[in-house]
Amino acid sequence: MRQVNALRVGQRTPYQIGAFYMPNWRTKALGLSFDGLTWETLNNFSLVTPLKGRYHWEGDTELMNQQLAEAARHGLSYFAFDWYHNETTGKPGQILLNHALDGYLRADSRLRSKVKFAINWVTHTGFTPTTETEWEACYEDWAAKYLLHPDYLRVDGRPVIWVFETDQVRKNAQGTSDRFSTTAGFRMQRACSVSNDGGKLLITITDLPANPPIVGTTEFPPTGTSIQFRTTGTPPTGLANQTGAQKYYAIKKGQYTGHLATSTGAAAADAGIAYTNAGSGSHSVVLGFNWSPTRTHAQVYAKLFEYCAANGIPKPVVLVGGAFPTPFWFNEYQIAGVEGTSPYNYIGGYVDGQDVGKTYASSGGQVWPNTFAELAEAYEENTLKNFRDGRVPLHVPTLCTGWDNTPWDGPSSRVAIGTLRQIRQHFRNQQALMDRYPQMCRGMAIINAWNEYGEGGYCEPSIRYGRGILQAVSDVFGRA
Repeated sequence: MRQVNALRVGQRTPYQIGAFYMPNWRTKALGLSFDGLTWETLNNFSLVTPLKGRYHWEGDTELMNQQLAEAARHGLSYFAFDWYHNETTGKPGQILLNHALDGYLRADSRLRSKVKFAINWVTHTGFTPTTETEWEACYEDWAAKYLLHPDYLRVDGRPVIWVFETDQVRKNAQGTSDRFSTTAGFRMQRACSVSNDGGKLLITITDLPANPPIVGTTEFPPTGTSIQFRTTGTPPTGLANQTGAQKYYAIKKGQYTGHLATSTGAAAADAGIAYTNAGSGSHSVVLGFNWSPTRTHAQVYAKLFEYCAANGIPKPVVLVGGAFPTPFWFNEYQIAGVEGTSPYNYIGGYVDGQDVGKTYASSGGQVWPNTFAELAEAYEENTLKNFRDGRVPLHVPTLCTGWDNTPWDGPSSRVAIGTLRQIRQHFRNQQALMDRYPQMCRGMAIINAWNEYGEGGYCEPSIRYGRGILQAVSDVFGRA
C-alpha cells in the first residue's frame, strides 16, 4: 500500500477554508443518476478529469488518504460531505451515497486531524423528510455517527451542519403530516389504536374533536413507509420491556404485514415484531412529535436542537443555503432560528444598491452570467450583502471555481469557466471582504467544490487546472 507522507504544516493562518465534497463518483453506487455511470457523462470533456484519473472506487480508504493529504498540504482544513436521506426508493431512512464519508471515517487519523469533516444535508426534493418520523431519523443518524466524533468540524465547541437550502425544508415542514393522515395533519398528539381488521392493518383515532381535520380510520401507510409510535399503555407483545413513552417505528412490509421496532433500521431489516404476531386486540399509541398546527422550518431545526440537547450534544451551528435574491430569505432565516448562512452556489448578483437581481447581456438578459468574471462578481456581491445585512450573525462565504453543467444536463446557456488568474483574483476579493467583516465569517469560507465535475466546480487537482486552484488557496489564505 502506498505510504502517506507526514503532513508539512506551515505557518498558522486566521482562516479556515474548506470544500464541499460531492460523493457522486463510485461507479454503480446506489442512488446515482445515469444508471450509476457518472464518469461516463464526462467522456466528451477531457479536461474535466481528476489529475489522478477517474476514481471508480470513490470511498476507498487509500484514495481518501490521498485526497485528505492533498487538501491539507494546500491549506484546506475541512470537507463538508454531501449527505442524502432517501425518501424515494421505498426504504425510508436509507442513507445514499455515503461511501466517501464512510471512507473518511476509516482514513488515517493524522490526516483527519488536519482536515475535519461536516455534513452538508442535501435537501433536494426526494431527499428531504416529509414526516416527523423521517426528520428524527436524520437526527438519530447524525447523533450516533458524527456530531460527537472528535474530527467533526466545530465552532466554539459546537458541531456545524450545512443545509443545502432551506426552502425545501420550509415547504416540507408546512405540509408535514404522517403519511396515513390527511394533508391537514394532526393538530396535537392523538390517542389512537392499531388493529388487524379482516387482514387490513388500521389506524383508528380515538379522541377526535367535534370537527375533525383528520380521518378517523385509515389503512396502514404505503408499503415501505415508516411511521412513528409512542406507546401510552401496555406495549405490544414482544416489546414488553419498552414502556411509557418509548418510541417505536413501523414499516409496512407487504399488503397486510407490518413490523414494529425501536429503530427504522431494525424495522426495515425485518428485525421488528410483526403486527400480526403482536398479540390480540388493539394497541394504544400516540403518533409523532407534538407539532403545532402551523409548521415551519423553525420547528424542524428546533426539534434538531431538542434532540441534540437530550443526547448530550452541544447545540449545532446550522448554516443554511437559500435562494436568490436574499431580502425575503433573510427574514426566513430569522424565522428558522438558525445562526448562519452559507450557500452551495449562487445564480447571480444584484443591481447596485437594490434588492433586485441583475440581468446579464452575456446570457441574453437572463439573471445568470455566462462569464466567470461576472459569476465571480456575483458571488462577491452576495457575500457583501450577507455581511452587511447582519440579521443572521454568521455567514460563511462560498469561493467559486466555475460553473458548467453541460456534462450532466446537455448543451447549456450557463457556462462560466475561469482561468487560474481569474480564480485567484476572486479568492483575493473574497478574502478582502472577509477581512473587512471578520465578526461575520469567523475566518471561514468554503469552496464549491472539491469534485463537482458535472457542474464545473472543482478544486481537486485536474487535467484542466493541475494543482493551480489548490495552490491559489495556499497562496491567498496561507497554509493551515
